[in-house]
Amino acid sequence: MQRLEQRSPNAILLLFLIAQTVDITMPVFALLALVAYSVSLALIVPGLLQ
Repeated sequence: MQRLEQRSPNAILLLFLIAQTVDITMPVFALLALVAYSVSLALIVPGLLQ
């Protein structure tokens, strides 16, 4: 538990840095989510149709 407390300031700093670059990273995450969704559909739908 003590290790987690020592890492908390680093996590807060990391979240702050992510918030600063959210305009750049969010489209990338959205694109990755879209690709993952498409791949999962491509794998699931043929199995359902059989």
